[in-house]
Amino acid sequence: MDSEPHPLCEVQKKYQFVVMGCVAAIFIVCGLIGNSLAFIVFLRGRQKQTILIWLRTLALADSLYLIGYATTQCWYQFYLFTGK
Repeated sequence: MDSEPHPLCEVQKKYQFVVMGCVAAIFIVCGLIGNSLAFIVFLRGRQKQTILIWLRTLALADSLYLIGYATTQCWYQFYLFTGK
């Protein structure tokens, strides 16, 4: 029996790293910047409208989701690729 991994496994490993690790990390950073800007804009709203409260809460919740996704999935993909 040959102990070398199948070449397709290495391609799949690199594909998962690029898509789930790098591309997702770029989207997460852009999402966090956008959510931060939206939160600041909605925070500066002079009126105390309910919709502004909901939009600030949505920006905050989405940011927390992105941080949670980054700490679980992206780092996991980096770990699988590098082995460290």
